[in-house]
Amino acid sequence: MIKKYLLALIVLPFILTSCRLSTEALEEAVKNSIEETIEQNKSNNALGTLWENIGVDSSIRVKSVELVHQQGNNYSGIVTVDTNIGGYSTEEKYSLNVVYDGFKFVWQINNIIY
Repeated sequence: MIKKYLLALIVLPFILTSCRLSTEALEEAVKNSIEETIEQNKSNNALGTLWENIGVDSSIRVKSVELVHQQGNNYSGIVTVDTNIGGYSTEEKYSLNVVYDGFKFVWQINNIIY
């Protein structure tokens, strides 16, 4: 009986840690979340509404998310976005912080990187 409990205590941490996303999978999940947030807030964004009202096409597309595991649940990295307003396109890079507990994550986009 004790052997079963001991075995469970040894195996359980491996099972729980195997549920975590890899860094690459987390990058893709964060990228999708940022894209969804941009799309949801498009109509609520005053500048986006202004461009739409005057007939100017505008879009923001997330090109990539690159993360590095710092320690514990913390990741930092860079999000690269393409902004297109009226045919003029720019690529910008922003610093990004992610906290991931193995089940859920939150992200925060910070300052532009030059």
